[in-house]
Amino acid sequence: MLADAIHEQDASAELWLALGPDPDGTRLARALFCFSLTAARAGKPVELVIRTGRELRIWPFAADGSLTDTTAATDEAWQNVADTIAVHLDAVRAEAAARYREGRLTRRQPGAITALDTADRAVDTAATAHRDADRAHTDARRAAATVRTELTTLRGRITAARAEITRLDTEAREARTRYDDTADEERGLHARWQRARAEVARLEEAVAASPDADPASPDGRDALAAAVERAAALQEQGRALHQRREDDLDTAETARDEAQEIRTGLERALARETTLAGNLSRAETAVTGAARTLRQAETALRRATGARDAIQDQVDGIEAELIDVRDELTEQARRHAQAWEDLPGLTEALDTGRRAEGLGDGPSLRGTVSSAPARPTRAGRLRGQPLPAPPPETTATDTTATDTTATATGTVAAPRHDGHR
Repeated sequence: MLADAIHEQDASAELWLALGPDPDGTRLARALFCFSLTAARAGKPVELVIRTGRELRIWPFAADGSLTDTTAATDEAWQNVADTIAVHLDAVRAEAAARYREGRLTRRQPGAITALDTADRAVDTAATAHRDADRAHTDARRAAATVRTELTTLRGRITAARAEITRLDTEAREARTRYDDTADEERGLHARWQRARAEVARLEEAVAASPDADPASPDGRDALAAAVERAAALQEQGRALHQRREDDLDTAETARDEAQEIRTGLERALARETTLAGNLSRAETAVTGAARTLRQAETALRRATGARDAIQDQVDGIEAELIDVRDELTEQARRHAQAWEDLPGLTEALDTGRRAEGLGDGPSLRGTVSSAPARPTRAGRLRGQPLPAPPPETTATDTTATDTTATATGTVAAPRHDGHR
C-alpha cells in the first residue's frame, strides 16, 4: 500500500500521478479514492499532484483523508464523494465479513449433517428399545390382572380404602402446610397493625395538641383519619387470616382422624388376603420392574430425540444462516458496485466545482518539483509506463521537495471486491 511507503519520520507526503487519458473520469475517481484512503491510513497529510497532458492539478488531503481546500461552493460535492467512498468501503468490509461467515458455515455444515445421521440412528435404536419395554410392561400388567380377578371384591375395598387414605393424608398435609406457611404472614400483619395503632396514637396526640392546625398537614386530621382507616383495614386482614388458619388446622385434624379410622378397617381387610396378597405382590413387583424399565426406555428415547432435534436445529440454523449470509453478500456487492459506479460522476462534479473556484491549479501548494505536464505513455505491453524523457533542453528543471515525494505513473487500480487492495 502507498501508506506503507511513506516514511514514518515524514510529517507529510507529496505523491505524483500521471493520470493518462480519462474521458469518463474513472481514473480521477480511482485516484481520489486511493489517495484519500492513503492519507487516512497513514495518518498524515498527503498532497496528490495529478499530471495530465495539459496541466497539473493539486488535491491536498488532511491526515483523516478529507480534502482540505474545499469552499462553500465545493463542500457539498466533496461530501458526496466522501460519503460514496465510505459506502463503498463499508460495503466491501461487510462483504468480507459475510464471506468469512459463509466459509465458516460451509465448513460446519458437513459435520452437522453427519452428526444428524448418527443421531437419527440413535433415535431409531432408542425407539426399538422403548417398544420392547412397553410390550413387556403390558404383559406384566396382564399377568397381574389375572391374579387380581381372584381378589376382585377384596382388592376393590383395599384400593378404595388406600385411595381415600391417600386423599385424606394429602388433604391433611396440605391444610397443615397452609397453616404453617401463613404463620409469618399473621405475625407480620399483627406487627403492622401495632405500628398502625401507634401511628394513630401519635397523630391523635398531635391533633389534640394543635386542634387548630391545617387538617391537610402531615400531622393533621386528614392524616389521622387515613391512619385510623389503615389500622382498621390491617386489623380486619389479621382477623380474616387468623380465621383461615384456624379453619386449615381443623381441616388437617379432621382429615387425620378420618384417615386413621379407615386405616383401622383396612388392617382388618388385609388380614384376610394372606395367600392371595402374596401372589398379587409378586405380580405387582413384576409390573413395577417392567414400569421402571419402560421409564428408563422413555428417558433414553427422550434424550436421543432431544439430541437429534438439537442437531436438526443446528443444521436448519446453518442453512438459514447461509441463505441470509448469501443474501448479504449479494446486497453488499450491489452496494459497493453501485458506489463505485457513482464515484466518477461525483468526482467529475467536484473537479468542475474546484476549477470554477480556482482551486487545484498548479504549482503545488507545498512547493512542487515540476510544473510540466505528464509525458505520453507507451502502448502495448509496456502500457502505463512513460516514454523516454525529451532532450535535456526541453526538460524542466526539478527541485527536491521538502517532504516525501513519490511519482506514480499509469492507471490507479480499482479496489478489489474481497476487501483487499
